[in-house]
Amino acid sequence: MTTLTKDLRGFLPFLRRTPRTWIPFGLLAVSFVVGLLLDQLPEAVQRPAALFVQLTLPPTALFVFLLGGLLALRRGYLMGAALGLVDGILWVLFVSLYGDPNGTILAQLIDALVIIAIATAVGLIAGGLAGIAISAALGRPWRGSPPYAHHAGWTREEGPAAAWGPGVGPPPGWHGPSIPASELPDLLLRTYEGDVARIRADRAVDAAALAERGYVVLSERATPKPRGLGAWLVATLLVFYVIGIVLIAWYLLRPLSTVEVTYRRRPRRA
Repeated sequence: MTTLTKDLRGFLPFLRRTPRTWIPFGLLAVSFVVGLLLDQLPEAVQRPAALFVQLTLPPTALFVFLLGGLLALRRGYLMGAALGLVDGILWVLFVSLYGDPNGTILAQLIDALVIIAIATAVGLIAGGLAGIAISAALGRPWRGSPPYAHHAGWTREEGPAAAWGPGVGPPPGWHGPSIPASELPDLLLRTYEGDVARIRADRAVDAAALAERGYVVLSERATPKPRGLGAWLVATLLVFYVIGIVLIAWYLLRPLSTVEVTYRRRPRRA
């Protein structure tokens, strides 16, 4: 199964279990309603309300698409495409209600479909760029859904895909069947990737799970991990929307690294 197919199948469940992803859809709905009622609002409110509509409703504004990509991380391209589709439909309705229709019904329908298609494409690109940028900033994968570093059948979002076998050790949060103590290896190698905060959190969870099985840290080695040219390029492109400036500062202040830790199992008392 390709990454795109997996992302498409998991997108709706992802939206259901992630409330924050509904924020940009809510902004579009509020902006559409405010735009329709703009002339009926008090004069003191009309100017800021009009500015809000200009920043959120037109597909060329990009603000909502970028926000959706930031909230959806590596699924930012799907989030942006979905927001573009919704935004294109709302924009067509908004223009049809306020503008003067020109041409035949068929011509108007074609124009509406073109606007929706363009909005979807713009949303896909903008959301994808934002998702790549924030994933790189947080040290998370933005291509595919690779297994969690501690176990070949575990991902952070999808849960365990297979029971862990002898010598592998349980991933964080694992509550499945355990391995008999007699089959546990004497040495375990763990690899942690990300910024300092993420590595510290992962190690704390891992250390607690392994300590229950009699493991202690034997040695560790840390090496810097570059973010890659793509992350810097995306951040540079987003400089014009201020987000890029924040991302570049984040990259400089929160460097990534890879830490390899070897755990040794204490001998069991007879």
